[in-house]
Amino acid sequence: MKSIVARAALGACILTLPASFGLRAEDAVKGYDDAASTLKELIEKAELNIRKVDGLIEERKVTERNIVRDEKARAAIQRGNELYAAGDLEEAKKAWNEALAITKNEEMKRYLAEEERRAERKAAEERAARDLRMKQLDADGIALFGEGRLEEAEGKFRELLSLDADNRSAGEYLENRIPALRRERQQKAEREKNARAAFERGNEYKASGNMKAARDAWKETLSLTSDTALQAMAAGGIRDADGQLAALRVKIQGLQAEGVILFEKDSLEEAEDRFREVLSLEGTNLQAMNYFEVKIPARKTELARLAMQEEKAKAALLSGSKFYDAAQKERAMAVWQTGLQLAQQESTRAAITARIRKAEDQAAADNVARMARMEQIKMNGAALFSKDALDESEALFGELLALNAGDPDAQQYITTLIPDRRNELARLAAVEHQAETVAGGAEKLFLAGDYSGAIVGWQQAISLSGIPETKAACARRIQTAEEKLRQQAIARRAHTEQLAIEGVALFNQHSIDKAEAKFREVLLLDGENQIARQYIDTRIPARKGELARLAEIEGKAMTALEQGSKLYDSGDYLGAKTLWQEALGTAQQPATKAAITERIAKADGEQAALEAAITALQSEAFSLFTADSLGESEAKFLKLLTLDGENQNAKHYLETAIPARKGELARLAAQEDKAKAGLASGNKLYTAGQKSEAMAAWQSALPLALKEATRTAISTRIREA
Repeated sequence: MKSIVARAALGACILTLPASFGLRAEDAVKGYDDAASTLKELIEKAELNIRKVDGLIEERKVTERNIVRDEKARAAIQRGNELYAAGDLEEAKKAWNEALAITKNEEMKRYLAEEERRAERKAAEERAARDLRMKQLDADGIALFGEGRLEEAEGKFRELLSLDADNRSAGEYLENRIPALRRERQQKAEREKNARAAFERGNEYKASGNMKAARDAWKETLSLTSDTALQAMAAGGIRDADGQLAALRVKIQGLQAEGVILFEKDSLEEAEDRFREVLSLEGTNLQAMNYFEVKIPARKTELARLAMQEEKAKAALLSGSKFYDAAQKERAMAVWQTGLQLAQQESTRAAITARIRKAEDQAAADNVARMARMEQIKMNGAALFSKDALDESEALFGELLALNAGDPDAQQYITTLIPDRRNELARLAAVEHQAETVAGGAEKLFLAGDYSGAIVGWQQAISLSGIPETKAACARRIQTAEEKLRQQAIARRAHTEQLAIEGVALFNQHSIDKAEAKFREVLLLDGENQIARQYIDTRIPARKGELARLAEIEGKAMTALEQGSKLYDSGDYLGAKTLWQEALGTAQQPATKAAITERIAKADGEQAALEAAITALQSEAFSLFTADSLGESEAKFLKLLTLDGENQNAKHYLETAIPARKGELARLAAQEDKAKAGLASGNKLYTAGQKSEAMAAWQSALPLALKEATRTAISTRIREA
């Protein structure tokens, strides 16, 4: 029974083995027909065979697992290669690490490690190229923004953000500066549009004759536009409008003045016409509206009322006259008083007043006439007395005493005032003669040019004279002499000031000796002149010292200028610029400063051109290196060192990066040749029927292949096999 079980088990195991293991199984297990074997031996042999088969089965499982693992590893490697070719280096690295974790093939691990290193190198190169591109994009964006080319600048900054989403410069320009400048341009465009509309509106107002509205519209244009042509047109329109409005204002003012005068004369219809014309020219004129709508209608009403009162006053004049003629004087007086209150016209009031006075004065007419005669005599006598016509005055006051012997004024004039005045006139005549003599002496002094002495003489004459005309004449002569003195003082002061001005001008022109002479001349004329004293005592000595110091500084600046020119001629633009900038800080003469500034600008231009050439060469060399055009890249970096001998990038690439890359490319080329040789060897072995050996050759060549075509060819051969 045990033998049957063993045989059945062994048979089942043999049936499950693949054909490739058939021979090995049959060779290893002896036949069951061996007559010499006992049942126990057969069972033992069967059990041994079972153990051997179990080992073969386990080996088969391990082989199958290795095949599956290798397929997964190859798939991960293939995916990594595809990601690497697409530029996704991080994902490629993950795929290769996944393959490393799967495979146990040491050659494949070395291949994957090399691929990972190659990917890291490429990533580093791409980061360097990316950083350089980002710097270039930032510089280009800033330059385009400075030129106002916003769309192009925005494109540069957006490209920069696609490379570095957190770039602050790009974010600042895209989020703030470019939108702000766009808004500013839009606002300016809107202002210009509004300005143009206001200008056209002003033209329409002008065409309709509304110059004030036109002027306001053009002023609005000026406040909005920065277009010089539009500003000029608007300003011209305003000037025209101002002229027309001024003429209109003069006309309106004239009409207003005429209207007011006519109103005050009660020529209300004519006044109304004037103010109506004003309103036709200026519909909002408040004065015209006030007169036209308020004052003139009110005055018309008032005149109508006054006309009625005037009629009543005239009727009262006639009625009172009838009462007076009928000897009813009190009743006539009452009627006339009422009429006088009502009268508006001067003629009516005068007529009523005359009738009242006639009635009042009739009874005292004789007494009034006598009193009037006496008063007239008194007035005439006083007038003659005031004119020193003492004999005529004495005669009139004698006549007054004849009419009224008790008149106190007449008695005073006759007994006191007239005799006293005669004595006073005699005394004044003597004093006046003395005053005339003094005034004559003052006139002689004036003619001799002694204006101060003449003034003293005329002042003495004024104090002596009692005649107003003499005093006034002397006062006028004093004014003339004082004017002469003022003119002398002004001339002397003007001459002094002119000398001081000339001295200051000479001082500012560094003509120190000439300036000193001018100020000393000023001191001869005005010893207390503070300006001249300050220049002589302080500023001129200080300036002489300062000029000596500045001359020394100017010499140093000229020396630095010449030394900088030598550096410039030798091609050291930065060294030349540094010396010239130092010289510019110390130079005093405008000509020297201008020469230094011109040379600095020239050095800046040369340096900018040199830096641009260096930047261009460096960019080309980087691009050529990235493209593995190492010979051309090397030539560019050598040329770069001729322009910038200390360029660290050029030195690094020439001394390190390019030689290293050449070695790397040589190694990779040798590896690619090995892969192609492995492919060719596998093809020969496969053709010769040595399929396992061909598969091994291809598997060894696949990790070495670098080119996609080689890898594809090897993978294709493996799949086909």
